[in-house]
Amino acid sequence: MAKTWQRVFSLFSVVLLTLALSGAHAQESGCARPRVSVSGTVVDEADVQEYLKGRYPHRSWESLWQEIRTVVLEELRENSPQIDFVEDGSGCDYSFSYTLGLIAAGEDIEVAGVLEGEHTAVFMSSKLVQNNACGFPGSVLGVSVVQDDPDVFRTIEQNIDRYGSLETRILEYERTHRVPPRGPVMEFALEKPYVSPKLDEREMDIRVRVENCRGEPVFDPYHGQVVIFPRRTERGELRPTKGFPQDFVVTENLVLLEITGEEGGSITYTLREGLEPGFDLFQAKTCGIDGIRTQDVLPPVPIAGVALEVEPEEAYIAPGASTAVEVRLFQVTPDGARVPLEGEVVTVEANGLVDGSLKPQGKVRTDARGRIQLMYQAGVQEEGVEVVARYRPEGYPDALEERTSVALVEEPACWRGTVDITVDLSFRETKKSDSAECGRDESELATELHAHVWGELLLRPGQPETILSQDFSGTYEMTIKTFRESCVTTCRRKGVRGEVPVRPGSWESSETRVRGTLSDRDFRISASVVVDRKTGQYRFSCGFRGLIWRGFSEVLGRYHDVCTGETRETRTASLETELDRFEMSSGEIQEVTPNLNVVKGEKVVEYPLSTGAVKYTWDFQRIPCGE
Repeated sequence: MAKTWQRVFSLFSVVLLTLALSGAHAQESGCARPRVSVSGTVVDEADVQEYLKGRYPHRSWESLWQEIRTVVLEELRENSPQIDFVEDGSGCDYSFSYTLGLIAAGEDIEVAGVLEGEHTAVFMSSKLVQNNACGFPGSVLGVSVVQDDPDVFRTIEQNIDRYGSLETRILEYERTHRVPPRGPVMEFALEKPYVSPKLDEREMDIRVRVENCRGEPVFDPYHGQVVIFPRRTERGELRPTKGFPQDFVVTENLVLLEITGEEGGSITYTLREGLEPGFDLFQAKTCGIDGIRTQDVLPPVPIAGVALEVEPEEAYIAPGASTAVEVRLFQVTPDGARVPLEGEVVTVEANGLVDGSLKPQGKVRTDARGRIQLMYQAGVQEEGVEVVARYRPEGYPDALEERTSVALVEEPACWRGTVDITVDLSFRETKKSDSAECGRDESELATELHAHVWGELLLRPGQPETILSQDFSGTYEMTIKTFRESCVTTCRRKGVRGEVPVRPGSWESSETRVRGTLSDRDFRISASVVVDRKTGQYRFSCGFRGLIWRGFSEVLGRYHDVCTGETRETRTASLETELDRFEMSSGEIQEVTPNLNVVKGEKVVEYPLSTGAVKYTWDFQRIPCGE
């Protein structure tokens, strides 16, 4: 009866404590519940069994030991209802371990000249320890020893009651020892609007701060909070920011920052490759009491690209005449703005000169508008000139090259007609692990692309082509499937000590689908027709630019745990965004026409790594240049 009233009073106390701390619990609502593994041992088990058999003659040792473990869990859960207690659980944040034994208690009594205890009592010692997390050794949060009660269940109750609230101990410990944190979240801030291939714009500092699930900053001056970045990204490289107050370790593949102060950590991004505008997205990891946190570094690093254009004032001139050729160099910011690049060196070359000239040539600097003005003086023995402009940012691996041509014609030739470009490409790649190897590892990549571009053009010498009408459509889909199955997984089985191997083991699969449709950014169709009247041979080229694939991606993931037999499924989808540019050029096509007033034909270009081809169809007729 006394034990029953003690339990009722204890439960009532827990209810009152829960109501009193409801405001504190509300502040913890964003935090995962602490998980505590509970385990117990018995010292001199034979003596304990004999002692308990005398007090409970009709109970087996197995039954008593099961009840003891059950009572320990019940007392802990009554003590701290906001904590998940798991007997011999793995993956827990804390461990509660206890030891039971016998000890002499009461007044000392002399028997045959030897002091002995007045009676025998049950001894219980226990401790609450934070498990080893993120490489830090576990810390002891509390120890309780009870050794003066002959009843094992009262001993258990008294031992656990001495802790007070285990929940309060754990919360207070985590508030005063923020590293490692519970539920870590990283926040990132970019120092600049973007980086670019220009020498003085390639670096950007990225600040990172870590907060725990309570929104408190996480740092420690002695053993900082570790944040792990990749050493190399898709287009850049990372290193610790010079002079920033933090500790760090750099390996061949990783950069590990240790946040030691409230200002957080800082890493420096350096652009290493690519000339097109875009974004570099990569991930960072940090560790917490309840697991590893992986996040995208958002916003991703914006990258401004570089573009080069070469355009003649007149594309067709008579022998002996002259025309200007303009080179334009500019930066394309991530939002599409064009910024002229002043004082940059562009290399200019000319192909096809016989008795004509192109000035200047060689290394030439752009003016304040990012331009270079060239002058082509045609000869009388050449057919024209090809102007080649190249730009490589200082100390950068990638370069831009653009070409244009000025053709010599005896009389103006104007053309009106259509260009039709059809793209049908597919690619599939399947990889499987060696069948002799244990486990399975399979992946499959499939890409389907279809596009149709059409335009009606008017081509006049010395003038940009006039687009009378144009149209485009296209779809793009890429699917990536992976499947991985481990050879063996060790599981705990009921009635079996330790872990047993299960073959085959757990498996996981993912399917990523990327879909896109063609969208207009600055859609332009271009074409060029040049006919040699002496041979009937013509040179034709066409292409388009200014289209982008716009779409989104979906990721479906599944994980099967052979130990529990459960299969978990996750699905994520991205917002619609730009996927990639889509531009294409036929290159120069040489054909012969029997009718000098008609240029028509088609060409199919196959790609060796894909199934499908690109088909170019053109149909132009000469018209009077006055129309």
